[in-house]
Amino acid sequence: MNQRQREQDLLHRICNQEEEAVLSVLSSFTKSLKYYLKEQGCDRKSVRDDLMNETFVQLFQKKQTPVLKVELTTYLMSIARNLHLHRKMRSKEIPTPNTRLDRLSSTDNIIEQMDIEESKILLSGLISLLSPRCQEIILLILRELEAEEIRQIMQYASLSMVFKKKSQCLDRMRTLGNNCEKCCEFYNFD
Repeated sequence: MNQRQREQDLLHRICNQEEEAVLSVLSSFTKSLKYYLKEQGCDRKSVRDDLMNETFVQLFQKKQTPVLKVELTTYLMSIARNLHLHRKMRSKEIPTPNTRLDRLSSTDNIIEQMDIEESKILLSGLISLLSPRCQEIILLILRELEAEEIRQIMQYASLSMVFKKKSQCLDRMRTLGNNCEKCCEFYNFD
């Protein structure tokens, strides 16, 4: 029996409400589902837990065994993603550029959090050579914001503009780094 057949059999047993199958799914997929939801932008643990529980409830309430065309992990993640997107759409708070920027602490300087002092100085120097818009984009990237959040903050019309500007700014930073002898030594730029 291959992996897909085992997972299909497991789903069949879940639809028959076999406790062992339910426990098996919970123990096998809880950690990866939590990680996936965090990667999807679910920052609050309580929201992640709610979405994870809702995902499992949806799976466990199925009366008929769904035919899997993908791995069970992918199937569960698609349920979780859809629940997460639905929750975002229902959310009353739609972040605006100003509210998102207000939530980012002005004293929260990503460069200052880096471990190596010389690296902080070099990176800070490179960023300061960029245009003000590129500086903003690089700092938002360093804060690990999603492209959609960057789009809203920078007030770009589309996500493709975010990717284009991000690429241009990173290329400019690489060029500056390649022209900086000290940077080349420290970061091993070629």
